[in-house]
Amino acid sequence: MPGEPSSAGAFAMRRFEEASEQERSLPGFAQHYSQLSPGRFEGSISSLSLPGFSILRERINVSVVQAFTAPKDRVVSFCLPSHAGGFHSNGEGQVGGSLGVGHGWSRLGVSEENSDIIMVVADIAVFDEDARPEAGAVRTGPSTASADALFDWLASLLAVYASGEAARSPGLDLLIADLLRDRLGALSASLSGSSADRPRIDRRAHALHGEMQDWLATHPREPATVASLSRALGASSAELRRASLAVLGTALDALLLTRRLDLARRDIIEARRTSRRICDIALDWGFSHWGRFSGTYRDFFGETPSRTLRGG
Repeated sequence: MPGEPSSAGAFAMRRFEEASEQERSLPGFAQHYSQLSPGRFEGSISSLSLPGFSILRERINVSVVQAFTAPKDRVVSFCLPSHAGGFHSNGEGQVGGSLGVGHGWSRLGVSEENSDIIMVVADIAVFDEDARPEAGAVRTGPSTASADALFDWLASLLAVYASGEAARSPGLDLLIADLLRDRLGALSASLSGSSADRPRIDRRAHALHGEMQDWLATHPREPATVASLSRALGASSAELRRASLAVLGTALDALLLTRRLDLARRDIIEARRTSRRICDIALDWGFSHWGRFSGTYRDFFGETPSRTLRGG
């Protein structure tokens, strides 16, 4: 995983063809991505390091289930522009044209196709105490005009540093850092409304969904089904399906199928080194019919399992 850029004003950009590679490439974030919609994965991360701040732009062409934990000692601000796909999490949807500020929080959610998000990771000391989100919390709000304006400004900063033009302006790094302090401090203060103003979610569904995710996280090699989750958690299949729809807005059966496909793909990539047979990997994840597995895999990832094994 790449580390933080070592010098102020350092710009970098990487492209990815695997969700399993991109998930490891946001400095300080603990993440797991699982592709949800079909198609070849194409993603990128652009990063810029400034005094006290890192600006990160992440783009992904397909819908992805994202489990992540933000850096615990940083405040992360984010904006989703109106032109990009939204993000559904914890029973709430952040559509394009949304803003947020959080401190060391964890989320499981679904990003829509063609997602494009810019985050600013800041030292916690940058924010006045009364403007900091509580540890483990995130403040969000819809504001298309504000989100688009902040996104466009941050994107322009990345473009200026990517082109090398910033090197011609001595002192620009410190000026931009001060402007970031001003804009993000004001953003955090504007999103500090009371909890009564925020959407309420189904507490039972949220708790049950958390139990499901905990079980899946502690059983990473289990080809989970709705039935096996029902037995393990002592909840009905209907309850589990309702919880998935309430929290993520996505059918549980579809999530579990794409989880098995994602884990099979990771094993096929690993088989470049271990020489395991694809048909054995397919069986491990409950795909007993080779032809159907190959077709489903090709339709979902845009290439055959054999092509994945060959790489390149």
